[in-house]
Amino acid sequence: MIETIRNETLRETVFLERHASGLPIFVCRKPGFAKAYACFSVFYGSVDDEFIVPGESEPTRVPEGIAHFLEHKLFEGRGGNALEIFARNGASGNAYTSFRQTTYLFSCAEGFAENFRLLVDFVREPYFTDENVEKEKGIIEQEIRMYEDYPPVVLYMSLLECLFARHPIRIHVAGTVGSIRRIDRTLLERCYRTFYRPSNMLLFAVGDFDPDDVFRMADEALAGQPADDAPPIRRIYPEEGPDVAVRESRQRMVVALPKIAIGFKDGGAGGGGRLLLERELATEFALDIVFGKGGDLYRDLYDAGLIDESFSWHTVVHPELGYSMVGGDTPRPAELERRVLDAVRRAADEVAAPARFERARRKFLGAFLKRFNAIEFIANNFAFYRFLGANLFDAADIIAAMDRDAIQERIREHLSAEKAALAIIEPGEPGADPQTGSS
Repeated sequence: MIETIRNETLRETVFLERHASGLPIFVCRKPGFAKAYACFSVFYGSVDDEFIVPGESEPTRVPEGIAHFLEHKLFEGRGGNALEIFARNGASGNAYTSFRQTTYLFSCAEGFAENFRLLVDFVREPYFTDENVEKEKGIIEQEIRMYEDYPPVVLYMSLLECLFARHPIRIHVAGTVGSIRRIDRTLLERCYRTFYRPSNMLLFAVGDFDPDDVFRMADEALAGQPADDAPPIRRIYPEEGPDVAVRESRQRMVVALPKIAIGFKDGGAGGGGRLLLERELATEFALDIVFGKGGDLYRDLYDAGLIDESFSWHTVVHPELGYSMVGGDTPRPAELERRVLDAVRRAADEVAAPARFERARRKFLGAFLKRFNAIEFIANNFAFYRFLGANLFDAADIIAAMDRDAIQERIREHLSAEKAALAIIEPGEPGADPQTGSS
């Protein structure tokens, strides 16, 4: 039976059919779009390094980076490299691993059916050997070392290490050189069998096509897939207290200007579903009010020469934790830190005027609606929120109904100097001791 998920504000409809295996298949029709896009996503990311396999009682602990390792390995099948086959078919294929999910994807202007079949096939048919696993270790180790030499990634991960003491979100998605070396074929197969199950995955297609045609393609591609009636996977995360782990991290790298990231630790949404989406949007809106380009703080910092176009912010909200960060390049990091923290202390009072709040909310809603012009945004984000029990299409109505008092409270609660940590990269030779408090 085909279900429909409709949002009148967005004027978007997603059609859903559940395959006999338990795999949900979603189709979003976009008339007039020349490009089509599809993704095959699994609810499995870098933070899932401890879990209880359905049918077992004892936890399994695996090395960090194994979800990302699996992403690499699935492209190498018995029939060749899937990325190369996508290219021969006129499609652009790719994949990514995040904290919570792994997604395999392609886009194309023609030949959708052929590429859709390829997407389903290579994700469902892993090919692991001792030899190709060992070869991949060297490739991923090079990738990790590249990240270690890339200042934006170093800054980002340094701040997460300051914010979180125990949770695996503080470890890079790719893992570490040491953790990658502990991965073998047996571990990869165990994680694949545990997480790459129809009930823990979804297919999403978006483009100008008939949903019935996509459901038929999926039925053909999934022929022989057994029903997945195993109980849900139990994921185990360490308890993470409310305090930041370390207040400050400083290091030197070869950069033209100092880089600064100021982070604010959060306790998460307390669960999934609409509550999570509401909390993320409220936090994102709060950050936009305080740090956005249309605000007084951004203009003042820019006029003072403290920031440039690199200045940005973002937030992450998960069921059990969250964080926000703001920063960029600056010639005077100590002064920028002081002015940002001073601004957040008075930020809630500055949105008190109803007219100002309404202008900010309308601007935020308009910017959010523009994201739906990108079919990649629709597919990838719909999958992410679906895994967490939320509906991306509810976002527009949540923003439209935002309450000024609630946003003021969110600013006071989250943007607290007591929950803040700081990471700085200063110009110089790596490994040299930075000058504490330098500006």
